[in-house]
Amino acid sequence: MAGEFVEHFPRGIGDPDGDIPALMRWARASDIPDKYAYRDGHIFLGRAADGRLVGIDDNRHHAVIAGSRAGKNLTVIWPNLCLYPGSCICLDPKGENAALTAARRGKGSAYCEGMGQRVYILDPFGTVPNHSTASFNPLDIVEVETEAGRRLATDNAAMLADAIVMRGNEKDPHWDESARQLISALILHVATTEPPARRNLVRVYELLTQGDTCAAEELSSEDEKLSDPLLALLARMEDNEAFGGAISGMAVRLASMGATERGSVLSTASRNTRFLESPPMQDVLKSTSEGLKLEALKSAPEGMTIYLCLPASRMATHQRWMRIMIALSLAAMERERTPARHPVLFLLDEMPTLGAMDAISTAAGLMAGYGVKLLFVMQDLSQLQHLYEKTWETFLGNAGCLQFFGNTDITTLDHIGRRLGQTKVIEVSESETTGQRGSSASYSSKVVELLQPAEARYLFSRERGNQLVLIADELPWALERVPHLDPFFHGKRDWAQGYGDAPPTLENLRRRTVEEPKKRGWFR
Repeated sequence: MAGEFVEHFPRGIGDPDGDIPALMRWARASDIPDKYAYRDGHIFLGRAADGRLVGIDDNRHHAVIAGSRAGKNLTVIWPNLCLYPGSCICLDPKGENAALTAARRGKGSAYCEGMGQRVYILDPFGTVPNHSTASFNPLDIVEVETEAGRRLATDNAAMLADAIVMRGNEKDPHWDESARQLISALILHVATTEPPARRNLVRVYELLTQGDTCAAEELSSEDEKLSDPLLALLARMEDNEAFGGAISGMAVRLASMGATERGSVLSTASRNTRFLESPPMQDVLKSTSEGLKLEALKSAPEGMTIYLCLPASRMATHQRWMRIMIALSLAAMERERTPARHPVLFLLDEMPTLGAMDAISTAAGLMAGYGVKLLFVMQDLSQLQHLYEKTWETFLGNAGCLQFFGNTDITTLDHIGRRLGQTKVIEVSESETTGQRGSSASYSSKVVELLQPAEARYLFSRERGNQLVLIADELPWALERVPHLDPFFHGKRDWAQGYGDAPPTLENLRRRTVEEPKKRGWFR
């Protein structure tokens, strides 16, 4: 138990005589206020020394920093997907989150009661067994049929392009920025010239890599140079006067570039959209499943859960799809004014795999006010520092709760030591008088770290089953981590082949509730 463990911490347990006031100390179970006793709607944290289940209901974001294979899924992600009653969009790098919790969040199964939410599993590569994939067309947000839609179309296309083009050479951003502008213009061009069935990113990729072959056939009789599909595409774009020249202006700039510069811009744009040549990826991007509207994450009375699934081997090449979905979902939360009963949970498992995203950086500072809770999960703080060199502390500073366990890297361990602060300890010095029997002792106090990095690594290792929990304005806690296999989750978790022993079925659980009291004589 975490409580027994805390009693043996090297420092910060307290001075029994009260002679030395602590600068900082560890919380005992009795120090954890009743408001943190787990209730429906809380983020589930773990178990205190007195056996209470602990959670937090906070309108700020939440951070989990835990080392590789430390048990993040078992003790953080799966428990909260089984319990959190609000809507959720979940990054699912291996499809495991959906496999074990989709039924619970939806209609239920033989093993768990359902929450009754609308559940969509976007799983282009079929990582989740026994589930068909849903689909979502990002170009649905570039709406050109109404005046209100046209007013936002340019900004929405730019947002899509920003999610697609990942940061490359920071010293010379010209190529990345030009690629973004080109992709944005192509999105607008497709939205205004293609029939509805072809208004998707697949068509954008076709035009980018192949040019406009139909236009080349039509225009080649007027100008032989326009038999080149790329030049024909640029000619068509130059004639497209929609959106105040956003499309035609980009076409003119690209056409006026030298061959080398134009080739580099096209190469950068092609590299960032290469994931679109994958047939499985095309299938989830061509159209939108019935009822799948991102605004419903906030507005649907019954709640909605979206899983974004990719196999680990595809993350490096296809994470741009996840970037698109997260960026669009965050924007939808800002647009949708309907207040939700619970904040919409953005569960960003292995968040650093997305790369740096301005949308997430902004959300860390501002989006809590729009009914959004980011729960970002990472292996160490160096990942965060690498991606967000100037703003990484914003993520931690705007988090109401930090969980650490299984940490082994120096960067994270040093940060833990600094964040915990210092305490006072008593030093005892004994001396023995030469030639006489007896000794004397002197006492002094000094200020030291509450926990040193090596101690943090040892005391909160993955094998010990404990975690460090830091909540603003509270003493630091050491809690027991509670896996989703705990009996508390019986009836609240599903089971999938290959994920341990099956829990009791709902039928067996109902039978127990009747039979147990009878055995104890509670019924006559």
